[in-house]
Amino acid sequence: MKKIELTIDEMLKRETFRNARLLAGEKGLHRPIKWSHILEVKDFDMLINGGELILTTGISFPDDISTQLDYISRLITKQAAGLCIEFGSSVTSLPSEVLAFADQHHFPIIVFEKTVKFVDITHDLHTMLINRHQRMLSDLDHLSSRFMRISLAPNGIFKILQEMYGYFQQPVFFLSEGSKSFYCPADTKNQESVLRAMLYSEQPDGLSGRLLTINGTVHAVKPVQVFEQVRGYLCLQISDSFYDDFFLLVLDRAGLAVSQILLRTQTLEERKQHAEDELVRSLLHGKDVRAEHLSTYVSTAVHQMHYRVCVIHLDASQSNKTDWEEWKLQQTMQIRSLFQKHGCIPALSTSNHEIAVLAFFRPSGTGTYDKFSRITETISQMKAFISSFPVSIGVSSVFTHLSKTKEAYDESKESLELQRSGISVSPFYEKLGIYRLLFALQKSGLLDRYVHDYLFPVLEYDAKTNGSLLETLAVYLECGGSKKEAAQKLFIVRQTLYHRLSKLESLLGENFMEPVNRLALEAAVQAYKWQTGQMPEDPSFQHDVL
Repeated sequence: MKKIELTIDEMLKRETFRNARLLAGEKGLHRPIKWSHILEVKDFDMLINGGELILTTGISFPDDISTQLDYISRLITKQAAGLCIEFGSSVTSLPSEVLAFADQHHFPIIVFEKTVKFVDITHDLHTMLINRHQRMLSDLDHLSSRFMRISLAPNGIFKILQEMYGYFQQPVFFLSEGSKSFYCPADTKNQESVLRAMLYSEQPDGLSGRLLTINGTVHAVKPVQVFEQVRGYLCLQISDSFYDDFFLLVLDRAGLAVSQILLRTQTLEERKQHAEDELVRSLLHGKDVRAEHLSTYVSTAVHQMHYRVCVIHLDASQSNKTDWEEWKLQQTMQIRSLFQKHGCIPALSTSNHEIAVLAFFRPSGTGTYDKFSRITETISQMKAFISSFPVSIGVSSVFTHLSKTKEAYDESKESLELQRSGISVSPFYEKLGIYRLLFALQKSGLLDRYVHDYLFPVLEYDAKTNGSLLETLAVYLECGGSKKEAAQKLFIVRQTLYHRLSKLESLLGENFMEPVNRLALEAAVQAYKWQTGQMPEDPSFQHDVL
């Protein structure tokens, strides 16, 4: 790792320490020195901050072993860099128990067996620290400039990590949720999944401030933001628990450069999404679009593929978000990824009330119903779309020619309409049954006439008498003409049912339960449900017609 901080080992090589001798804590020679402090009092806990090299003549050094052990223990707890003692009239030796304790905690104890001038030592050390600090500022300025230049180059994020690794010689990572990750060097890939799991857990157990500890390894962490939204994390591994703010300063500069890259990428994605949006919207509204134009955004082989149109109904309040464009981009990225995961090639158009997906796929003998069922189920569970009402998704039948895109879009919208009215629960157009015919009648303007021709006598009778013949007819048809079952569902005695059926025969004809007539009446009842939004078996409907 690059020598950023002044360490005990480096200090011992200075001329001012030529007569010094290391008595204990040899394994702690790597400990960094942030400053030096002359300490001649017993109660020092409030006087040091950590990282200081303690210099003492031993005047206040305790005499008994237990107190000496406590003294050393308190220095270790305060994270002092080490202890230098001038042997002389106050202290001439240290007990083996004290030295063993220092060895155990890798805490360096250094002695001067000749008189030294502490002022010379502090002057030398402070000069080195100040010079090193100036060099670090220069390095920081150089690295900042490098990061910004690199951010303009292709594959800028990885090159920034390479620059950091080259400087610190420690593994460095950039992790983002649901996107490609970067790491350097290549043999640290196995650490990426562990880091990701920790950073994107709800409460990272090893995260303390800006440090993340995993299995004893410490990482400095920098959240990378774009417009105050965290888009990923920069992580720099630190060799031990002693670190300098310089790590965090470099991470801050690198994070700024990475955020610039992400911002530019987002801008390009928004422009691409806007162009794709306009192209898909043109197809959905029946405009002529050549397959070659669409292949710019999806695949060169779209003319060889089948497709469905999927429409996701959005909560209108989403469009009132101040970060609507950001939300829109994030959700379209998630939706795109979901379709790709299930083997589809999606093209999207997003408005403030819906996301329309033109989902291409290669034809296969197994069909696509199961695939699209999994997609719709996943979308309905996505947190971004959960609001005060259930998510509605409409899926068209399968088409092969782009000229039919508007027809596919209309099918998806028809499926959505039936779901919102409570008539259907399936998002698939091919599962709508007779409603496919009713939609065709509605488009032709004949649906009102159809309902009038078959149900008008019953509706007129109910309106005049506040009766319940339409309800009786609907339930009787639903029960397949079973009088016993119909009476039970209507909660009436059979004699009352016979009376109502007799009235229906007088209004609709004695043969109204013949197969052809029965089918026509069932279609008319379903059409009436759809037109009025009333379900004869619902209490609200019964209240209106009884």
